Amino acid sequence: MRLPVLWVTTCLVLGALAGCGDSGTKDLNTNAEMLEKLKPKLPVGMGLKDAQTLMETEGFACELQEGKKWKGKGEVNFLECKREDGIPPIKRMWLVAVFHDGKKVTGFDVRTALKYP
Repeated sequence: MRLPVLWVTTCLVLGALAGCGDSGTKDLNTNAEMLEKLKPKLPVGMGLKDAQTLMETEGFACELQEGKKWKGKGEVNFLECKREDGIPPIKRMWLVAVFHDGKKVTGFDVRTALKYP
């Protein structure tokens, strides 16, 4: 009897972060859609490690970047998170930059493009 209660509790806790079972960021097509879905999940002030865990739960592969250029921002530090969605031969590439101060999220931005063979 404890296992279902534990699972439901875990689902509720994780659900607040990642949607528990449905990431909510799958099957999106535009930067605006992804920004809207991630906005409540990646608030300014969230711990950087928690942000990385969240993004990896969403299916992204993440890597810290230091002093790299991002879309008109010059050289910044960010957590670079990448994911491919779709079925070959055409896939949608996602790139999310989670900006940080070394410990906390200070903002984020999204890029997407279709990848053809």
